[in-house]
Amino acid sequence: MSVLIQAEQLFEKFQEICKQFEDEEKAILDALPENSFVGLRDTWMAWEHEDVVRHWPPQVIVGKQVGEERVILVEENESVAVRLVEVDCEWMFSNPTGLFNLSIPDKAYRTPNY
Repeated sequence: MSVLIQAEQLFEKFQEICKQFEDEEKAILDALPENSFVGLRDTWMAWEHEDVVRHWPPQVIVGKQVGEERVILVEENESVAVRLVEVDCEWMFSNPTGLFNLSIPDKAYRTPNY
């Protein structure tokens, strides 16, 4: 049996496994209440647009900071100071296609020669 035929058979098995994971992820999404993941059903195109890479949980794009930062916790000793800070930022669900992101279509795909 040629290597190409073996590779094709393995690829078909791989696609079956991926389809099982995709079905599980879609079932999780469908089982969520309407009010979970605010805006998810309106803006995330994973199962509505064929070019969008399907991934679970949904990934987000974090934008610029829109509010003042709030210090939640400060721990210090003689070697280190650690601050836990909360910030409000703009954000949206990510819709990657592999070449660019439908959530930010004005951003061009970058190549090493870009």
